[in-house]
Amino acid sequence: MKKVSFLTKMVLIAMICGAVLASCGGRSGQKGAGKTCDDAAKTEAACAAKTDEDKMLDEFEKFVDEYVEILKAVMSGDAAAVARSEQLTAGYEDLMLRITLAEEAGKFTDAQKERGQKIGEKMAAAFQ
Repeated sequence: MKKVSFLTKMVLIAMICGAVLASCGGRSGQKGAGKTCDDAAKTEAACAAKTDEDKMLDEFEKFVDEYVEILKAVMSGDAAAVARSEQLTAGYEDLMLRITLAEEAGKFTDAQKERGQKIGEKMAAAFQ
């Protein structure tokens, strides 16, 4: 029962993160909203450089990919995978806090919000 509640908690956190990143997509005056590297205002150098928000999403995606692999091991009966999942989630709360604060400050572009939602959906799909 403890395993299920832990795994359920992780899915809920991932879904909340995806929802946070997807929320307020139509907010006017949002910094960077709807901007892409195709916008004439951006240079190639600016597009090549990753923003802090992109780096957070990279971290989130790495976490989800690793967690999905551990989840598969747990589901196949690997008891050691439970301990690995607990180690992996140690820094997860800090990452979620940083993502939430960045979203509340309007720092995510629409494309970044969409990417965050897709990453969250990837984790949710692993539980189906």
